[in-house]
Amino acid sequence: MRMSRRTVLYGIVGGVALEYTGTYDYVGNGTKGYAVLKTSGTLTIKGVVDLCLVGGGGRGANGDQDGSGVSADYDGGAGGAGGYVNNYFAQKLDNSFSITIGAGSTSQYSAGAQTNVGTTYTASGGSSAYNKTAAVGRGTSGKGGHKYAGGGSGSPSSGENGVFPWNDSTNFSAYQVSGCGGGGGAISGNGGAGGAGGGGNGGGYSGTGESAGSPGTPNTGGGGGGGSGKNSKAGGNGGSGVVFIRWGY
Repeated sequence: MRMSRRTVLYGIVGGVALEYTGTYDYVGNGTKGYAVLKTSGTLTIKGVVDLCLVGGGGRGANGDQDGSGVSADYDGGAGGAGGYVNNYFAQKLDNSFSITIGAGSTSQYSAGAQTNVGTTYTASGGSSAYNKTAAVGRGTSGKGGHKYAGGGSGSPSSGENGVFPWNDSTNFSAYQVSGCGGGGGAISGNGGAGGAGGGGNGGGYSGTGESAGSPGTPNTGGGGGGGSGKNSKAGGNGGSGVVFIRWGY
């Protein structure tokens, strides 16, 4: 059974029983299954479960064009880092918890927001980039490309791939998270690719002009892509975080 709507979810008595007031996905039953909490809400739960928390992703940096014409210098913005991922195993819970899903960063100078289950379980948000230098957090984002009038150039790089909840790529292959954003191109060509797991692509140049960085994917904690250096295009915002709960595995 898979659901995704704002309502109350009921588990089956005898395994894990839970109620949630936010938006979620639910697969399985009270004996073996998992829930993906996508928006903030209140969780009431009884049973032994594993938790995986992902913080909000960092924002990609804006590109920077200094000057014009043949005398211009161009720096593509670096991507944002993915949100931190914290795993907790065999937690015996019997209570109600306030759930906060960390927002992705919308500022070059602020990290993504923290994801919380009550006050005990947390995951910090990913670092944002503010120039062409890669951001470092759960992983490393792509650096921005550069091209300078006085000489010197460099290509943008791709963001680091994300990870899987509980490092379980067998059962949770569809839920790679915390991909880092790709770096923006300097003046021509493509930006760096975002890392698998929600990282946004860096902005680049196409036949229609330069582009901004792509945002991180919601509910992955993916970092935003860096903006193209030409015409100082904006970096992409980070993706929101997420909480996974599993039982019976």
